[in-house]
Amino acid sequence: MLSTAQDSIPKFRRNSIILERDRITKLTFDRLYRTDKKVMRSFSVSLGGSSMDYSIKMFSTPISYNFISGKKNHHFESGLQFNPTYYHFGGSLPHILYLYFEIGPSIGYRYQRPIGGLILRFNCNGMFPIAEVVGAHIRQLQFNNPFFRNHPYSRLETRFMIGIGYTFRQKKK
Repeated sequence: MLSTAQDSIPKFRRNSIILERDRITKLTFDRLYRTDKKVMRSFSVSLGGSSMDYSIKMFSTPISYNFISGKKNHHFESGLQFNPTYYHFGGSLPHILYLYFEIGPSIGYRYQRPIGGLILRFNCNGMFPIAEVVGAHIRQLQFNNPFFRNHPYSRLETRFMIGIGYTFRQKKK
């Protein structure tokens, strides 16, 4: 029997749920595809939030597209993440709409067995702000904009993320 390179690549289970923590706690749905290739791809959507103090709450829905390579259980992961964040100012502060958009690359390690079960992720993300909405005003954040140069979030922000989750096993037919 002849063996090809495709035969040596294990068939991965595709759907995972991951609890992750960086600056916020989030629940992530991760979908693998192109699992028959040496470099797999994944698309992830998260929902998370935190309370900064009694009057400020933050909700975020990061979306990422990742490239995953490696053998068996241990994988290198790199990708691009888009992160819209909604801030709610309550308490004695006036209620205003504040949306913040950022984008950035990520690199990291993923432990995921082809047959499913436990998944671990460790990533480093470099997030860069691209726009914000304050009330009804949209501001594109740019280096030549004086507001941007003095904005507290005007620089690349490095975040470290850790996650643990479960990859669902396919039911046998």
